[in-house]
Order: sequence, then structure tokens, then C-alpha cells
Amino acid sequence: MGWQRCCSLAILLLFAARTAQGGVLPVGTASLTVDGVVYGIPVVPLTEEGKTYQVIGVGGAGFTVGSEALGFRAMISGAGDPDPAISYGLGITDFGAPSSFSFTFTSPIVATGPPTASSAYVSGGLNDVGGGGVTITPLLPDSDGDGAAEVQVASVSSGGPFTNMGVDVGPLQANAGPIGAHYPYPPPPASLYAAGPIGGPAGGPWTMLSVTAAFSLTGGGDSAALTGLASVVVPEPSTWLLLVFGGGGFAWFGIRRRKNTV
Repeated sequence: MGWQRCCSLAILLLFAARTAQGGVLPVGTASLTVDGVVYGIPVVPLTEEGKTYQVIGVGGAGFTVGSEALGFRAMISGAGDPDPAISYGLGITDFGAPSSFSFTFTSPIVATGPPTASSAYVSGGLNDVGGGGVTITPLLPDSDGDGAAEVQVASVSSGGPFTNMGVDVGPLQANAGPIGAHYPYPPPPASLYAAGPIGGPAGGPWTMLSVTAAFSLTGGGDSAALTGLASVVVPEPSTWLLLVFGGGGFAWFGIRRRKNTV
């Protein structure tokens, strides 16, 4: 293949990548499960500067579900970036007996294959309303091989089963103190539980990104506020162009050098 055809192919790849980033993707999904009862969460597309995000609530205003009579109240916000990343905010108040909560947000992304790098974090705080102590207990089984249950798990899919990204975060935290005490999650001096960047999972191309946060609280009006993020870093199209042209340049230089030494 001549260098002219290589250049043309690289330009076409760049155009296709940018077109995919600005294209309209399917709408994402979200749900909250409380003690086995599933509550649907509205997700709508929001297009800004040619890129379509998936946002929770109309116009990204968030969503509130639950009541004291139901034993919980949840305030949820979030956005799915096709580039790809998911971020969310989750505020849970557990009015009744200790309850379990599972929030899942799944968003379509631009088709992404290796090489990639995965990153994730979760942080927030716990409020002990009753004064009997407040505990957040992870409910997600170990998927990334660190031997511990997690509050947040991130995974990708190409339309079939989801594959763990290896950046699960959020351990158990138990606190006992006075009425109304607030406890950062994680405790100082750390500001967040983070993992990555690490090499992303093999396979793909991945077309869906999903984040799940699942935990139990101690009830009695205790609350947890969490902020989480998971992302997949993909080389920019400009990086691929440099690799294409750079590799082509080295190959041309090698050919010229071999000819000159004959």
C-alpha cells in the first residue's frame, strides 16, 4: 500500500471516529432497587456541542423517589458521556429498619476496543441521625480479584454479558458516635476511593458502559451521599494519526536506509 493510500485511510478513520462521537446513540437506562423492589429512573438524551449525553431526569435535573412511608428517600443525578464515562450523585436516607439499595446506570458509548485504560472512584459521606452508629456495607461481590466486596462496580458490554473493568471501589465503613455526627467516606486524609488507570479489559469493541452502586445502611434515618465515576480512556484520533504517520515514517526510513546500504 502506497503512502498516499495510507494517508487517505488515516483521514477516513479520523472522520469516522469524529462522526461516531457526534452521532445519536440509543437512550441509556437506570434503576434503583430497594429491599427487592425496583424503581425505574428516567434517562433522557441531551445534546450539547454535537455530542449526545445520557442524563438522569428531564434536562439533567435529577430524580427523587421514595418517602418516609416507604422507608427511604433517594435523590439521584447522573450523566453518561459517550467518550466514554459515567458520573452520578446518589443521596439515600434510610428511615426504617436497615435496608439494601442497588443503583444501576447503563449508558451507550462510542464503540471502544483495546488498547484502553480504566479508572473509577467513589466518595461521599455518612450521617448518623439516631446516634446509634452508621454503617455502609458493600453488597457487590468481588469481581476485580481484590478479595473484598465493593460498593461500586463498573463494567462494559458489546451487546452481550457485561465484563468487569477491574476498577471496583468502596469498602465497608462503620462509625459509632453522637447523634447527628457526619463521617466522610473515606475517612481523612483520603478524599476518595480510587482505582486505575489500569489496562482495560481485553475484547470489544465495547458499546455499553455500566456502573452499579449497591450497599446497605443502618436505618433509623441514617443517610449516605455518594459521588461516583467510571471511565474508559481511549487514544484520541489525533494520537492514532501520529502513530500511523510515525510508523509509516520509520518504515520509509528503514527502506531508504536498506537501499543505501546495498
